[in-house]
Amino acid sequence: VAFATPIVISNPSFENPTGSAPNGIGDPPDGSIGAWNYTRTGLLAASLTDVTFGPSAVATDGINIATMNFLIGVLASETLFQDLGVPLLPHSVYTLSFDADQASPVSLLTNANSSITAGGVPVAGLSNAALLGRLNGVGPLKPVSFPLLTGAVPPSGNPGVTLQTDG
Repeated sequence: VAFATPIVISNPSFENPTGSAPNGIGDPPDGSIGAWNYTRTGLLAASLTDVTFGPSAVATDGINIATMNFLIGVLASETLFQDLGVPLLPHSVYTLSFDADQASPVSLLTNANSSITAGGVPVAGLSNAALLGRLNGVGPLKPVSFPLLTGAVPPSGNPGVTLQTDG
């Protein structure tokens, strides 16, 4: 097994461009902010949810974060994802590392997940209790990391990164 050559994630610190997903009645629920794509689904998701890239005091690098906002009771799901555009190699280890937390010390999320995908299908990740247990709403963002180990035949399709919240 070899550690794979790093795959570049475009705009990994959410600096360029900054901005917000459309948020209002009649706005499309799906779109993009630079290299990142987002979807918003659920009851009134297009009008009561938002995805924003912008400055934050809790940013680990002192600059920007991606914020995924939703109102409690909207039963919304938001997904932020990026296709990385290169194939996975056989017999390789890929590790996704990022910083995350929630805005409140009271857990308002019922589900959340982060995954490495291949062709849009999750092939490694953390979900629900495994991810939510690391988010406590206190202090700076917390480091999160998990690996993908490919076999003799790697998963087909371009790898990608997905972050999802459900309220």
